Amino acid sequence: MTSFLVDVANVFCHRCGVYDASLRHSEHPRVVSNLVAANRSTRVGIWCARCRGIEAAKATAVSLLAGWWSLRGPALTVAAIRANLAGGEQQPTANARMLRAIALHEYDASNYDFAAMFAGAAHAVQPQRENSRLLQELHRAGHRDVVSFSPWRFAAWAPVAAAALVVVIAGWAMLPRGKGAAAAPGPVRHASIAPIEAAATTTAEQWNASAGADELEKLLTPASSDRLARAYVNARVREIGAELPSRVRRGDEIASQERALLRFNDYPAVMRLLGKPGAAEAYAKLTAAFADATRYYRVGAPVESIERTAGESLKVTADLALGAVEADLRGHTERSDALGAQVDARIDAIYEMKRELRIRGAVIGILGKAISDFAGAVH
Repeated sequence: MTSFLVDVANVFCHRCGVYDASLRHSEHPRVVSNLVAANRSTRVGIWCARCRGIEAAKATAVSLLAGWWSLRGPALTVAAIRANLAGGEQQPTANARMLRAIALHEYDASNYDFAAMFAGAAHAVQPQRENSRLLQELHRAGHRDVVSFSPWRFAAWAPVAAAALVVVIAGWAMLPRGKGAAAAPGPVRHASIAPIEAAATTTAEQWNASAGADELEKLLTPASSDRLARAYVNARVREIGAELPSRVRRGDEIASQERALLRFNDYPAVMRLLGKPGAAEAYAKLTAAFADATRYYRVGAPVESIERTAGESLKVTADLALGAVEADLRGHTERSDALGAQVDARIDAIYEMKRELRIRGAVIGILGKAISDFAGAVH
């Protein structure tokens, strides 16, 4: 297993640092042409689903705008756009090996939930006998792989849709207009009599569009409408989602954010809203994700401080190891053993710091995904 530890020790999303089962090695080609030649360049890296979608969308937009203006430009542009719409150029075998190596690394570290997550992703990328055996072993131990669908895979379609819309609008604007066409009569609007109770409720539930979650929470009553409950839930989730990455990177606690989500149960109007199909399941997944995250996440030093300490400790460890070798060559056995013990202790400490960084990246990615899914279900 040692080779796997070396290979995957620093595998994170190259753009945001997230560590989850959506990580893939991918290449995103883009084409920029002038009247003489077409230049094809490629962005290569390991990306999470969100950042891979962003890279694909950027490459697609650049190619759509600047890729056509040469003789070879159209052919290269179409190929680049096709590749980015598929999530970039990915090698299934290489990605399956990377994900399986991470799964084995987490398995050796007794992080069985993470191991199941990465093993399931490896099997989804490329079904192999090794992946099946690892998954079966984890399933027998009660650990389930969760490979969730990510809407970011469609991000690259946004520039294509925008370009198509521009073409349609431009074509419509160029169509000839007939003269003297009479305007179609508008629909007749009939007066309606609203119940007095509904009018009173609407009047009582007036709030500023920019109101925060705490302000909206004060307005909630058991008889509040779905509209107010939805506004409160969306505001609270939006605040939690915006604050979560910085809190985790600083090493602050996230229990207060979990309590804020659990406080939804205190408001009947909110629970009526969350009892609807889709919302209840998304809320259950969100609270379960927070419960899982708090099992692994620990309050501590900021990410930058951990990275700096790990780097400094690595230099000291290298010096101690060199001193141990020199002492051993000179026959100073006791000094060599003492230095060797210090080296082992520092290596263990560096490993724990690396593990802490991986956990923080995973917490940001998993909770961010759960928050996004919940917001989509309630919106």
